[in-house]
Amino acid sequence: AADARLQTTQAELADFKMQIARQAEELNVARNQHASCEEEILRLQGLLDGGRDVERMTLEYRTEANERTILNLNQQLDFATKALQAAELDKAETGLQQAEYAKLHAEKEALAAQVDQALSSLHKQMCEVDTLRAAADEMHAAMSGETAADDLEDAEDRVALLEAELDQARADT
Repeated sequence: AADARLQTTQAELADFKMQIARQAEELNVARNQHASCEEEILRLQGLLDGGRDVERMTLEYRTEANERTILNLNQQLDFATKALQAAELDKAETGLQQAEYAKLHAEKEALAAQVDQALSSLHKQMCEVDTLRAAADEMHAAMSGETAADDLEDAEDRVALLEAELDQARADT
């Protein structure tokens, strides 16, 4: 009976490790998307010949805050992964008790929820970037004509691609 319970626990632990690895990959994808958005913001900022506006500064602040949150979540995810690995070693030597297993599972689920929340926040931020881009493109279009329309179309295509990737990452969770 103990061997069966040990095998079941090991199988569940392996599933959790796979889930953690998948979520870490999704977090990396979100980081890459976020970096691409930042590059696009800087490119569009260069197109404008004015000072920094409050909306842009607010957006930059939110971006930095989201990056810090994602970094913290990633560190927590790394900690939980190491804790699960340590628990697996302990289980092999002395047997993992059900209470410890349940606690690690609950921590993993809480971290997964936080990662999902961070992805949702990043998606909202990307929507705000789209709004800011549209305003910047309208201003630039008024100043430079067709070049701004081409840049807007390129930016819209890129944003659509990033949103599709983000939706796919969220669907995979």
